[in-house]
Amino acid sequence: ILDHKLMEFVARLPASLKLKGNESKYIFKKVNEPRLPREILYRKKQGFSIPLAAWLRGDLRDYVNDNLFASRSGFSELFDMDYVKGLWGRHLAGKEDNATPLWGLLMFALWWRRFY
Repeated sequence: ILDHKLMEFVARLPASLKLKGNESKYIFKKVNEPRLPREILYRKKQGFSIPLAAWLRGDLRDYVNDNLFASRSGFSELFDMDYVKGLWGRHLAGKEDNATPLWGLLMFALWWRRFY
């Protein structure tokens, strides 16, 4: 579905084939009706999540340590690092899922390092 040639073709299609009334992806759904069950093609939009909490405890653990707690970053002057270390420790211990605030802090730390 994400093949660049297909996307280029779809970009050239008239809007009337992409949207019919309130039905989005009209032509995609019509073409795929013989291939996919109706309940899949016409179901409500669903979100999905990534296993961020597990990644932070696993593959990204050293990366987070290096980027949030490195003394050279200057990041530690902006935040209460005892609080951040507590969030991190409770997350690693599996006591709390602090993936969202930790991810935000990591992204800010990376931005901070790059631009300051």
